[in-house]
Formats: sequence, structure tokens, C-alpha cells
Amino acid sequence: MVTASETRQARGLPQAAEVTSFRMKPGIAAKQAVEAGRDIDAWLRQQPGFVSRLMISNADGSITDIVVWRSERHGQNSSRRLMAETASSPFHAMVDGKSVDWRFAAVLI
Repeated sequence: MVTASETRQARGLPQAAEVTSFRMKPGIAAKQAVEAGRDIDAWLRQQPGFVSRLMISNADGSITDIVVWRSERHGQNSSRRLMAETASSPFHAMVDGKSVDWRFAAVLI
């Protein structure tokens, strides 16, 4: 029997979402963070298996960053390199590092 995940993968549909929630340091607005992270957007778009990225401003002031990948392997490979290859991005200095919650989740639909 072929699983739903195998069918999605065979069709080239997204398999995994990288979900990161965080807060900005005091005094940093979400709009500033988005502007400062444009270079990270460009870097992500060049990574194998990248599908899309969505940043959500939550009512509690936190931000949720969702990056969809063709497979978790693609996402993991890129995630391992992201901090080193985008170290000079001003975005990193704006994030409250203690607030970061990072994980991968299976895409269901």
C-alpha cells in the first residue's frame, strides 16, 4: 500500500514545514524584522527543495516563520547552513534568541 506521504512526494508536493516562533528584541517592530530579513528570503529561494515562506505576526507580539520544503531532508540540510551562510544578516541581531522555538512538521494538506 502506498502512503499519502509517498504519493505526495511522488507528485513533487511539499512534505515538510519548518516552523519557527520567536520574539523580536524590545523596540524592534515586525515590519523592521521583515525588511532586515530580505537577504534571508533571497538565500532561502536559492536552496534546493524550497517551496515557500510565510511570516505571521501573532496577537501576542510573537512571530511565526513557516518555510515549506519538498522534504524534511531538504529543510534540514538548508537549516544546518542557514546561520553560518547568513551570519551577516541584520535580522539575526534583532531576534530575542531565548524566545526561539524551532521544529519541523509534516505537511498534511
